[in-house]
Amino acid sequence: DYLEDIGNINIHLFARANLINKIYFIFISNDINHLYAGIYDLEINKYFPIILESSEESNKKIKEIIKQIPQKDYISILEQNRLFFFGGLLEEIRSQNEQSIPNEEKTKTDYSLDHNKINKSCIFFDIEKLEFEKQKFPEFSLIPRYKFGGASQNGIIYILGGFSSLSNREENICNLVQFGKYFDEKMYKFSMAKIEGESPKDMIDNDLLVIQNRYLVSFSGYKYLKIWVMDTKTNKGINIDLKEKLKLEEYNKRDLLFNLLSCTIDEENNINNNENNNINSSKNIH
Repeated sequence: DYLEDIGNINIHLFARANLINKIYFIFISNDINHLYAGIYDLEINKYFPIILESSEESNKKIKEIIKQIPQKDYISILEQNRLFFFGGLLEEIRSQNEQSIPNEEKTKTDYSLDHNKINKSCIFFDIEKLEFEKQKFPEFSLIPRYKFGGASQNGIIYILGGFSSLSNREENICNLVQFGKYFDEKMYKFSMAKIEGESPKDMIDNDLLVIQNRYLVSFSGYKYLKIWVMDTKTNKGINIDLKEKLKLEEYNKRDLLFNLLSCTIDEENNINNNENNNINSSKNIH
């Protein structure tokens, strides 16, 4: 249905958010020049397009927003009617003539060089106003990351895992957990969580969930299947290796994509009392 409304097949899904009985979709053109949005109403089973570029001023604003949108390996988090975008990689396109090169080189054919950088800022889509904005917050308090996970609960945004350098070697995996408060339309600085016990290990392209309004659960299929759980009341964390429990290969040699769909924790025998804790989860494998 949305393809008929938009009339453009050269797009891909950039983000989505579920709120009450509606799903909000944001699409970006494959040439990264246009944004499209729409709302799917589950009650009446109908898609409604959102007009983003209705005037010259709004079109100019969208063009500026597109420059700040990470092209890959970012996360989106819905909190208080705003869909936030964190981290990921931005692609800088600069012409060779903009660089410091010998004069004789300038006579050669001009061409563009692609340079990636890790996104340090934050933009959001307001699903009430149906507009994009840049979120003001202490940017230097948030560790730049990509291929990481995030979640929110009661106005607190959690971020963990991922690479903190463009060189995606194992020594550049970020094992630090950060959290920031968001309320009254203000995002406060991100602080480091003081973890008792074990920090998350090798969390790349991880799913992060807040379970039972208490536990942070991070799941990653990077190299092997694993879960990290932290009790936010005690800040105690533990890493759990799943490869033996699930009887899969020790390493993910086929590059399968695993997603954690749901999880429950036995609070009577949780991570604070029993290392052999009972964690029930469901996963999706691609």
